[in-house]
Amino acid sequence: MRMRYAKFPCPNPNCQSSFGLKSNLGTHIRYHCGQKPRFKCPYCDYICKFKADVKKHIQARHQNCYVYVIDIERNVVC
Repeated sequence: MRMRYAKFPCPNPNCQSSFGLKSNLGTHIRYHCGQKPRFKCPYCDYICKFKADVKKHIQARHQNCYVYVIDIERNVVC
């Protein structure tokens, strides 16, 4: 059995994640770690980090409503 060691720990002191590839660490830092939620539901106060999650939320909670997302960082409709 081969052991895998994570060589790239997240530099955020509040995060315990580590990664085997430097590119995965970069993705984690850009999109997951320490980032504020960026996307908002236009029908309620739900916000999250990923546009796809807001779309799923709208389909589940706001049936028969047009599915679109607000990017609160750029102040545009997606």
